[in-house]
Amino acid sequence: MEEFDTAIGLDPEMEEAYIRRAYVLLDWAHEKNEVGDVSCYDDYSRAIRDFERVIELSGRTDAAASVGLGDARVGQRRWSEAAKAYGEAIRHNIAASVWRWACVARGCPAPPSHLSH
Repeated sequence: MEEFDTAIGLDPEMEEAYIRRAYVLLDWAHEKNEVGDVSCYDDYSRAIRDFERVIELSGRTDAAASVGLGDARVGQRRWSEAAKAYGEAIRHNIAASVWRWACVARGCPAPPSHLSH
């Protein structure tokens, strides 16, 4: 965790550090939740902030961050917010997949930035 905090301190816009830290927090929260440790909610909240920061920094839907965001919200039993996050991940993946399929047929170089990741 310290390494992620250090990396973010050195570069507050490093998406990779935020998403990796968020997934570590999410794992910790799940482990605590399984044994009834209510401090899991703090870890879920911290993970949510990091996943939201990844989406903010990327300027688009980040499928991996959206799935993690959904998982953290499920852990907090925030069902409708979890469904919304999962929906964003699905929409992003479908749009990116359709673009890639169309490009294979036409020989496009790369998807638009809002679809890549």
